[in-house]
Amino acid sequence: MTSNNYQQQQQQQYYSSSGSKFYKGSTSVDSGFQEPIEPLAPHETAMEVNNFPQQPAHLARKDMMSDQHLQQQLSHLKQQQQIQQHMLLQQYEQQKQQLEQEHEKQLQEHTKYLRQRQLLQQKHEKQVQEHIQVSASSPKLA
Repeated sequence: MTSNNYQQQQQQQYYSSSGSKFYKGSTSVDSGFQEPIEPLAPHETAMEVNNFPQQPAHLARKDMMSDQHLQQQLSHLKQQQQIQQHMLLQQYEQQKQQLEQEHEKQLQEHTKYLRQRQLLQQKHEKQVQEHIQVSASSPKLA
């Protein structure tokens, strides 16, 4: 298949918002002028590694120093993150301990309240029983 036939098969018509035709792979922009772009064959797009120029030694050293600097920054950031994590864990433990102490105090107060309420209820029942006994032993008026 020739390049021209291939191009014709690959060319597709599209219409712009103004109604002008344009083709896939063309450089036309609603001007009516169409200049097709030749597709490249796969062997034309392949590049060999040897085609790239080698980096001068002083730039390689500079890149290495930059990499070392970035590694140092990364290491420093990791250390800071560990310190922050440790501090957060300490704060969490302190808050947890404080909440446990407050909860224990609330439980003790609640237990004290329940004992007082039970004593008052027993005292009230005793008074009711005494009142019933007094009422039963007193002469009834007819």
